[in-house]
Amino acid sequence: MPLLVGCDCSVVVGTVHALASASSAQQVYVLYVDRDWDDAGPDASSCRSAAAMAIWLVTHESPFWAGPFLQPEQVTVIGWSAPPAGALGAMRSHPLADVRRTGPTETALCVLDAIPPSASILLHLDVDVFDRKHMPAAYFPHDGGLTLAEGTDLLAGLARDPRVRLIEVSEYASLRDPEQGWAAELVSLLASGLSGS
Repeated sequence: MPLLVGCDCSVVVGTVHALASASSAQQVYVLYVDRDWDDAGPDASSCRSAAAMAIWLVTHESPFWAGPFLQPEQVTVIGWSAPPAGALGAMRSHPLADVRRTGPTETALCVLDAIPPSASILLHLDVDVFDRKHMPAAYFPHDGGLTLAEGTDLLAGLARDPRVRLIEVSEYASLRDPEQGWAAELVSLLASGLSGS
């Protein structure tokens, strides 16, 4: 299974396109584990990064990319605590408060149960979903996010589903990790989550 590490959230545009273009791919579903929705649409009056527009780009027809766009119900945003920029429509979501109330493992089961058996799943993990104390090596670290233990349980529940075709880990900031200790934490989280240990 391909694993991308160290990109920003706009990479989802390319990975959705690649997965949808693959000959064996059926419908593509995105599990977007992130503190933010990244659903800001283009606005001529302000400058926005591609990362802040990532979900908007993959769920709207636009001249900005040639790939097929997804229906809102094909994207599930998990672990968010910052509000969306636009209307949610049919997009599925599990805010951080719900993940904590329900539990990471149960949340993962609920998310996966809503996806068709024939789907191909892209799992996107933005490291800013973690609390600053647990992952300070993020582009934009925040207080109040997931712990690494919660993230491991959530990832284990999601990543071991046989429909997952690609995992991407975005917005890891290597310049904030000169000793590479936080990179090692990410490796451990991925290894534990994928192996179930």
